[in-house]
Amino acid sequence: MRGLLIFCSLFLAGCGQPPSLPKDVVARVNNYMITAGEFKHDLDGSLAVFKNYPDISPALVKEKILDEMIVNELLLEEAQKLNFDKQEAFMREVEGYWRQALLKAILQEKNREFLAGVAVPDATLRALYAREGEQLELTITYLVDEAAAKEMSGAGDGAIAVQEKLGARILRQETGWWMSGDFPALVEASVWGLKTGEVSQPLFIPQDGWVVMKVVSKEVIRQKPFEAVAPDLRKRASVQSAQVMIDGWVAALRAKAQIVKAQQVIDRVAFSTQEGVRDDK
Repeated sequence: MRGLLIFCSLFLAGCGQPPSLPKDVVARVNNYMITAGEFKHDLDGSLAVFKNYPDISPALVKEKILDEMIVNELLLEEAQKLNFDKQEAFMREVEGYWRQALLKAILQEKNREFLAGVAVPDATLRALYAREGEQLELTITYLVDEAAAKEMSGAGDGAIAVQEKLGARILRQETGWWMSGDFPALVEASVWGLKTGEVSQPLFIPQDGWVVMKVVSKEVIRQKPFEAVAPDLRKRASVQSAQVMIDGWVAALRAKAQIVKAQQVIDRVAFSTQEGVRDDK
């Protein structure tokens, strides 16, 4: 009888009871520990989904999230057994995520740093308010490089002849109405200062490259009093100023760096042939 009691005690201790887990660990999947911090992170990330289902209890939400984490860990372990984590395509994707996360982190930090030091004078706010009071009809010419943009900008009355000369170096032209805020701060300040019929200097827009803008006409926009919109204008001006500082900081990094381009290799690299992309060989 005594031996039977000892056997039952050992059975309950070794088989019937789950092994204890380290402090702040919510579950173990094989040898992987899911910590309370990881669980809270995923739980907080799920709130936006589960808030639309008020009938689901917090306990059930926790159960579902933890179960999903357990399944994901099992799948990750299986993927590693099959060496998916060593495949070239996977490594490139991981590196891409790593680079984007690092870029986001440095730009956010520099933006916070520059914003903290921004002081927007009233004259800047008044100038921004004046620009917000009119929209411009512009003809925007998109060009392949700065040299073509300079030639287009200085064409004057000979614009038509210069366009014919530039030919394929003009990527496209479009005419339409634009409002304050549609362009980067420096571009906007240059263009909104032009009179009707005047042409801008060559301007570089990160998303579009080199452009030249001509003011076709202007139209006044009805505004609220300056005092009513001044706080919002100050926020916008601060963000714009911080962006200008970031652009200057990046330009300084480029100026200090040793950058060498292999144009022959660049020319050999072709676009993948797909709709909307021309593969010039």
